[in-house]
Amino acid sequence: MELDVLRQAVELLTWTFAKTMPKCPHWYIVRNPDIEEVYVALFNATKEHGVVEYFYRTPRQYLYLGDGYKYWRMTDDLSDSKIINRCIEGDFYPKRKAG
Repeated sequence: MELDVLRQAVELLTWTFAKTMPKCPHWYIVRNPDIEEVYVALFNATKEHGVVEYFYRTPRQYLYLGDGYKYWRMTDDLSDSKIINRCIEGDFYPKRKAG
């Protein structure tokens, strides 16, 4: 799936706010059959086009789609993947650490 098409598809998903982590505000989607095609495309795009940044000491690949958010997966194995997260660009750990 092209990144422009993926960006449009991601806008149609229902994201849930992670209320258990108020100090790290972000949203997530849970993998399910209704969104499988978009989920897999987003998962793969983070692997192919993601940039490595650190969350505390853990390196992760973050995908920037140009929509004001950055996206990340919690595993490198698609068969184990159950959620994909997103947060507002610039509003995550490195920014709070610096400021």
